[in-house]
Amino acid sequence: MSIGEVVTVIIMVFGFLILGLIKKTPDHVLNRSLESFKSDLQKELVNFRISGENLHPAKIEEYMHFTKVFTQLMELSKLKDPEKQVEEQKKVYDGLTRFGFSAILFGSDETVKKYVEIRKYTTLPSDKLGENEKALMLLLMSELIILMRNDLGNSNSNVSSDDFMQIVIKDWEISKEEFKRKAGNAIKL
Repeated sequence: MSIGEVVTVIIMVFGFLILGLIKKTPDHVLNRSLESFKSDLQKELVNFRISGENLHPAKIEEYMHFTKVFTQLMELSKLKDPEKQVEEQKKVYDGLTRFGFSAILFGSDETVKKYVEIRKYTTLPSDKLGENEKALMLLLMSELIILMRNDLGNSNSNVSSDDFMQIVIKDWEISKEEFKRKAGNAIKL
């Protein structure tokens, strides 16, 4: 073998060694980057869980406050004294506004959008709020309650707004069709 051939063989051997190192280096760097990313992601997930756990009690409190406001709203029509009715109506509207802020902070997109739909009807002047609009508002409220249940972790439940209506209206099965007809005839906002 001549010196030229030996040099060629040495260059080839070094070339193969260098290529081997180059091929291994990206894997090593990539593995280190993946491990770092995985570690950062796990930390973020833990922080997210802790954040969610800390917010859950506040969400429950605000959603329970809404059920109280909802009950007050249902009782408004039973009041005969106009002054008392105006006073209670203001409390209900204040409660609905408070819930609006809570929905924005804690609620899912669907919950917020359903609340906004309801809010449009609660701001109608009383002379525009007829039986049809009241029926629609109650149906929308029942849908909102189910969305709130989902926000609180009951998303795999089979409970429906129809189940809620059976709780709120005594003869729901008998009056369901008439109620839905009225809601369908409500002013579209």
